Amino acid sequence: MISRMRTGIVVSAAATVAALFPVTSPATATAADDGCSDVTLIFARGTNEPSGIGQTGQDFVDQLIPRLQGRTLTVRPVEYSASLDFWNSAIEGIADTANAVRNIESQCASTQVVLGGFSQGAAVVGYTTSAAVPEGIDPADVPSPLGAEDAARVSSVVMFGTPTRSNLGIISAPPITIGPSFQEKTLQLCHVDDPVCVDGGREWSAHNSYTSDGMMPRAADFVVEHLAPAPISKMH
Repeated sequence: MISRMRTGIVVSAAATVAALFPVTSPATATAADDGCSDVTLIFARGTNEPSGIGQTGQDFVDQLIPRLQGRTLTVRPVEYSASLDFWNSAIEGIADTANAVRNIESQCASTQVVLGGFSQGAAVVGYTTSAAVPEGIDPADVPSPLGAEDAARVSSVVMFGTPTRSNLGIISAPPITIGPSFQEKTLQLCHVDDPVCVDGGREWSAHNSYTSDGMMPRAADFVVEHLAPAPISKMH
């Protein structure tokens, strides 16, 4: 079962194509050492954020690090345009995310992978977990879905402000279906005032408030709960 968390009160419906997926926060890139780490976070930033993981991603990392009990962490930004050309941009992100998971699987046998994303980045991550190519999409246009071994390497998935089916429909993008192999380890966080992730929200400020609303600790705790136990030698 996919976990979902929402805060606030829905007041009324409002979402326009021109305003869909705005981002105002600056990005801050982060990374760990060059070798195979205990944990790798692959994070997709939101629309129009500069290259890197974005402010939501950075605040997520800041909450996660103290909870890792000495485990090493590599942060790997999803390399994609994150542009208003949503579906083509998302395809770039899906391909890069899937390739990153597969590369880690082949090169770092013990590394646990965490997938995360904000707004358009959450959609990228959600599409990446899908067990099948979305209906109406030419399989030749998108990467092949992750297999069972790939899914097993991913310990958790955290999605902030995931676009709703209706919002995706407005921009001619397919709905997001979390694959069965990922459902039990996926957390979706959404303000009920956020018009991107809930039909009826109208507070655009809510879409950019995941860094300050108390949801970050919940997200970081979820990740740690789904990691394999840290070796005793690494625990403080």
